[in-house]
Amino acid sequence: MADVPPLLRVRIALWRLRRVLVAAALVVVALAVARTAAPPPPATTPVVVVARDVAAGTVLDDDDVRLGGLPARCVPAGAGQDPADVVGRTVTVALPAGLPLVTGVMAGERFDVDPPDGTVVVPVHLATAVATTLRAGDRVDLVAARDTWGPSDDVTQDPAPPAPSVLAHGALVVEVRTAADADGGLGAGTAAADPTVLVAVPPDEGRALAADAGSALGAVLVG
Repeated sequence: MADVPPLLRVRIALWRLRRVLVAAALVVVALAVARTAAPPPPATTPVVVVARDVAAGTVLDDDDVRLGGLPARCVPAGAGQDPADVVGRTVTVALPAGLPLVTGVMAGERFDVDPPDGTVVVPVHLATAVATTLRAGDRVDLVAARDTWGPSDDVTQDPAPPAPSVLAHGALVVEVRTAADADGGLGAGTAAADPTVLVAVPPDEGRALAADAGSALGAVLVG
């Protein structure tokens, strides 16, 4: 049998592989079209995130945080962009890996929660049963205690009880201190066994609370 010329061999091989070659060409074309039609990836903003699961009360170190990226519309309020800004701060709740770090989950510079701008911080004394149910970040209405019955009230007349006097609406609890450490700030030191609750309120409500400092206060948890 005569030798087949090299060029003819190539043509025969291409003919045998024609279907495979056509399919491969179609795949290449489809990939090129898909890449051209696909929208570009959204621009991301650098955000400090938790690098690993951390428990409440953890003091963050370099291994606990990293710099991640989120689309600008997904960046939560209070998120940081420099890991060095959060190293050394304490988280107040347990955080899973990958969660953006925001100021609301970290202890403040002086208090467990930073007071909002334009507010003042006032220590108030609540009964232990009330104070121990509160934690930093809660919102409470603070009510002045009033006796329902006065010494000269005539119970036979069935008088209506006086309306409660609300001294502060939606006060932000920034810290709850026990008697052992209450003397650490704002003149809140006391010999009383009840915890001291530090709240952030507008200045006018702060003055009202300070004026009623000698009275026991009630608290209504509102948020």
